[in-house]
Amino acid sequence: MKHRLIFTVFFLSFSFNVIGNDTEIIDSLHMALNNSKGNERVNLLNRLSTLYRSYEIDKVGHLSKVAIDVAHEEGFNEGEAIAHENLAWYFSKKDIGDSAVISYLKALDYYEVTNKLDETASIYNSLGISLMNSGRYSESLDYLVKSLVLRQELGDKSKIGGSYLNMGIVMEYLHEPEQALEYYLKAHEFIKIGDNKHNLSSVLMNIGVVNFTLGKYRLSNKYYSEALVIQLQNDDQYGLMKIYRNLGNLSMRIKDLSAAIVYYNMSLDIAVELNDINSISGTYIKLGDLYGNKMAMNEKGLEYLEKGLVLAKSIGNKWCENEAYHSMAESYSANEEFEKAYILEKRYANLNDSLVRANAKLQIEKSKAVLEIQKDRLKTNTKRIAEANVSKKTSYKRMCIVVYVSAFLVLLFLGLYLKGRRHL
Repeated sequence: MKHRLIFTVFFLSFSFNVIGNDTEIIDSLHMALNNSKGNERVNLLNRLSTLYRSYEIDKVGHLSKVAIDVAHEEGFNEGEAIAHENLAWYFSKKDIGDSAVISYLKALDYYEVTNKLDETASIYNSLGISLMNSGRYSESLDYLVKSLVLRQELGDKSKIGGSYLNMGIVMEYLHEPEQALEYYLKAHEFIKIGDNKHNLSSVLMNIGVVNFTLGKYRLSNKYYSEALVIQLQNDDQYGLMKIYRNLGNLSMRIKDLSAAIVYYNMSLDIAVELNDINSISGTYIKLGDLYGNKMAMNEKGLEYLEKGLVLAKSIGNKWCENEAYHSMAESYSANEEFEKAYILEKRYANLNDSLVRANAKLQIEKSKAVLEIQKDRLKTNTKRIAEANVSKKTSYKRMCIVVYVSAFLVLLFLGLYLKGRRHL
């Protein structure tokens, strides 16, 4: 068994450093997997799961489940924890939020009792994101703060910035733009020191979004432009798509309609290339509203809106569907087709009521999270005041001691001096 493990370590090292190409590494690992057993097999399955993240998401899920079974049989706790982390990533990508949370918690069962602080912080962070995506915002913040504390202890500035970035995203979901901006600016302060250009672009874009929300359009444009420069250098198509869409929204708000058309179309081209149906649908609806209701080009506007509506229905995106109904009703009303406008406005109202009802639980969760944040702020302020008072008392005591000691020394030297004088 010992010789087999040595061979595996040598083989993995050779594969990663000499072969270099991911697809070749994957083929080599599959060959090694055929003759592997026990812990060695778990390590190979976990490595394959990680590599397949960039190629075949479903393979990640399958290999992770196999790794969990083998690791459990072997009593290989660390291998099982890594497999649960990979499985959680798979569930997150498949938007199965509750399953992702459960898998991350199983991984934490192992890591929280080890001294692997970096890995533990990473899982705290991922778990926080999964909870955020599930609408469990107060729990999400708890784990993101735990991740931040560990990362501060480790001193990795880029990862500290990443934690602040995610905390800012949660605050945006909670409609707390000022607090979100505070976290984003802290994230920017740490991330700009490192070399993670993707995170730097993300935080710049998010700062731009919050400034847009706060009506600070010049600042919003400044941060979007900085993010755009980085994304163009990185050739990150998904990031570019989001920035162009945000620039389109900004141009719409400041009534620069020609610029909005350009930016929306640039975003749409990338969305089509990526086959991102959500983004294609949303951008069609934005363009439809722009042409139909802002530029009075009703026919062209309705063409885009109908395309967006069909796509929204095909993927069950109720929010985009609702937005399409509202914009189409406006366009038909402006064109004096009041019967069509009435039907669409009624669909909009009914769907909007349904979405509001479905969102009620989420709003309660948001309120709960905001309350918890306010409590934490109060505790922090109280703690700071208490520490300041203790510091003042300590300083006062030290000052008294210094005064008493100084007075004693002065009297002592004066006594010695006078005694010396009498002897003279």
